[in-house]
Amino acid sequence: MVGYLSRNRSHISGRRTVVPMTRSAIAASAALLAAVVAGCGSSGQSATPTASVESASESGAVASIEACPEGPPARGLLKGDLNSGDGAFGTIRNNTGSTVWLWSVKRDVTTPCRLDMGKGASYASRTVGDVYPTSRAAWVPQGSSPGMFYILVSSSPDVNSPGVALGVLDPYIGTPSAASVYRTPAGATCPTATGELSTGGLSEDREYRLQGPAPGNVLVKRFRDNKSTAREWTGQSNSDDWAIIDFYVDQIGRC
Repeated sequence: MVGYLSRNRSHISGRRTVVPMTRSAIAASAALLAAVVAGCGSSGQSATPTASVESASESGAVASIEACPEGPPARGLLKGDLNSGDGAFGTIRNNTGSTVWLWSVKRDVTTPCRLDMGKGASYASRTVGDVYPTSRAAWVPQGSSPGMFYILVSSSPDVNSPGVALGVLDPYIGTPSAASVYRTPAGATCPTATGELSTGGLSEDREYRLQGPAPGNVLVKRFRDNKSTAREWTGQSNSDDWAIIDFYVDQIGRC
């Protein structure tokens, strides 16, 4: 903020009259100004409100969490094992209107990445066999197909915040599918929820909305397989037949 001193003016009949200052008045003004300056510099005080400093600190802490990588090739937390002829890749799109956080399926990766509103995060993984047989995170749903690759989307970086686990599966034989279920990053489930929602077999160029009070509202779109796109996203030729599936997260549910 820029400070300034306004000059006192008297307007009479449209003409400006300058009031002269005596030497004693000038000396008194200078002494007063020096006292004000000295007072501002003492005791380490600041004119900035404490609340503003705290807000900046809190927003800085959130901003320190890295943004989820967007676009090809898939990398970071959402890049799984790519060594298979069957898998899936695509984008998790944040349409919730606020920032969300995405979590790795790996147990030893405990910090999420940040996905700002309107942004997308790329993912890719094989979806056959047991994707992570011994090191799954606590939130990964149990009892589902061992090859299903999951991404957790939560409403905050707190481990107890509501979230939705999004799963994708491209089997050896059959049609790819996607699923959603309520989870917190700490692994809490929702007792009142009906269980995992599924698209069933999802053909190319089709979409399906997974929606419920607990898992929220997620639109799933499968695109036509594309060999060059698959190689761009995975960096290898064994992914030529992988399914391209995008998730549009419109809302995270509540339990």
